[in-house]
Amino acid sequence: MDIAENSRETSSAQEPRTTRPESLWRRYAIALCVIIALACCTFAAKYVAAAGADNDAAAINISGRQRMLSQRILILADEHSATQNAASAAELRSAIDLFENSNALLTSRGDLSTELRQLYFEPRETALDAQSRAYAENARRLLSNPDDGATLNALREVGSEALLNKLDMAVAGFEAQSKARIAFLSTLENISLAALLVTILVEVMFIFLPGHRTVVDALAKLRIARDELEIKNNALRQQKIEIVNHTRALRLALEESESLRKEQAEFTYSVSHDMKAPANTIKLLLNEIAFGMEKVDQDTANLLKLAQGTIDRMTGLVEDVLVYSRTVGRDIEMCSISLPDVIEQITADLRSEIETSGASIHVGPLPVVRGNPMQVRMLLQNLIANAIKFRKADTTPEIRITCENNGEERVVLSVRDNGIGIDPQNHERIFSLFERLHVRTEYPGSGLGLTLCKRIIANHGGNISVESSLGEGAAFNLSLERAA
Repeated sequence: MDIAENSRETSSAQEPRTTRPESLWRRYAIALCVIIALACCTFAAKYVAAAGADNDAAAINISGRQRMLSQRILILADEHSATQNAASAAELRSAIDLFENSNALLTSRGDLSTELRQLYFEPRETALDAQSRAYAENARRLLSNPDDGATLNALREVGSEALLNKLDMAVAGFEAQSKARIAFLSTLENISLAALLVTILVEVMFIFLPGHRTVVDALAKLRIARDELEIKNNALRQQKIEIVNHTRALRLALEESESLRKEQAEFTYSVSHDMKAPANTIKLLLNEIAFGMEKVDQDTANLLKLAQGTIDRMTGLVEDVLVYSRTVGRDIEMCSISLPDVIEQITADLRSEIETSGASIHVGPLPVVRGNPMQVRMLLQNLIANAIKFRKADTTPEIRITCENNGEERVVLSVRDNGIGIDPQNHERIFSLFERLHVRTEYPGSGLGLTLCKRIIANHGGNISVESSLGEGAAFNLSLERAA
């Protein structure tokens, strides 16, 4: 039993040496909070006392001024009663106003001592406040009637030695109140300083000194950790240098790739443009041959027809390649575009196809977007033209163009039709270059339309997707930036 008690005593005696850092820092924080709290309380009390002392000084000045004014009012009253001119009346009125203001300021203070409160308000009829009001009232009555001797005598009686004595008592009372407040401020300062010194001494003895060894050990561990961290930092710097080198190489490769992409786009445009003239020449020659041969056998006529169809497809393909090349590898100019105006222009351009197919186009409220006018028009015209072209044989095409918000900066435009639809497994395939799902005799075209749409949307920082299944129509959704 004794051994156990001795063990506990030894453990208790050694506890400050083995204080954990968490507990030590908690004690430091508590000690610092106590010191700060004492300092704040001291400053707050000193501030309140100092403010009260300033108010007392102002009250002393005002009470002294009131005493002086009481004498001046009596002198000016005698002078005005004798002279009865405007100058003496103005001086008397000014003195009365200052006297009343001084009395109002002093009686409205909320920190009057018990002695001052009794002086001003008790007993009510003979208190200083009542006498001051009566004094000012008699002075104003004399101001309006200078010949009133009874009022002048009453003024002299009220302003006799009794009023002066009470005004002197008020000045003395405010001085005593100020001295008491200053004495309290000095006492509070001494007590606060003593409490602060005692608190610091206690905290040094019971907190800072026992924790010194723990702090030293912690600093030693920190130095070791700092050295290890420096080693790791050196390794990270080396990795950073390698990353910078790799980034530089990737940037050069990206610039080279961008240069090759632009060069390829320019080459495609140049080749397509050069192919356009020979194709047009061949088409013209075939038309001349067909026109110049009045009678040809059936095989020759079929061959000419096939040749003309082939050259027409070739011309259309060249035109599509030219259009596509204009959207690749070029910096485009952006501006605000009114989508309702664009749709109106497209329906005018596709008037023949719309009337032939009997298609109806329903347009909902559309916003103003930011983009390249030519490319946005090309994008919507391709989608509307496809909706008319890929229609069911026994169904009148119905196309709905709507828009919905997608956050504050972008809008989602939807072009929906009731056409033949697209198998879900081909949703990605239809956006590939020269990709066709149908034979040319059934649905003519080059297979570049949706590829062009995807490229235009990419140029505008958006995306395009399709919702469709076979026989159920298709809905193409594309996001564009809303105009500011």
